[in-house]
Formats: sequence, C-alpha cells, structure tokens
Amino acid sequence: MQQATRGISTYYLLYGREPRLSVDHLLGVDFENNDNWMRDHRKRLRAVRTFAENNSAMSAEKTLEAHDKKSTPCAIDIGTKVLVRNHVQGICMEARA
Repeated sequence: MQQATRGISTYYLLYGREPRLSVDHLLGVDFENNDNWMRDHRKRLRAVRTFAENNSAMSAEKTLEAHDKKSTPCAIDIGTKVLVRNHVQGICMEARA
C-alpha cells in the first residue's frame, strides 16, 4: 500500500523490496536472484530515498500553500493596546461575580 505523502510503501522504503509472504512460494511467485543483489539493493534504496524526500518536500510545500491561503496576517502594530483576559486557575466565573 502506497503512503500518500511519499508515494511509496513504508516497507519498500525500509527494505528496498516489496514484502514477501510464505504463500508466495506456494503460488510460484518468482523472486529476483542475482549475484550483484547487494549493489542493486543499495541503488534501489538510494533511489527510493531520493524519491520519498522529493515527494515529502512537495507535500510540505502544498500544505504550506494551503495554510497560507487560509491564514490572515495580524494587523496589530507595536504599541497598540489589546485586551488581555486573565484566567485565575481554580475559580469559576460565577464565584468571582
């Protein structure tokens, strides 16, 4: 199952291959088997990590843009008086009145 932000399954990101089940052997699923497996594995992991980092960066940019569209800048200048509400802990409003 692909993760939405990275576009890759977490298992593939960690191990550089899709998960294998014991039933796969019974079903005759063929797994790659070559002498340069470690070298190829490292290449796959580097490529996947780069791909995931790029997707995460793009997702962060989209999230930031969406946040910036919804937020409004604060219009309070330095020196402007503002109302501050003090909450006394342990006393309810009716008891204070």
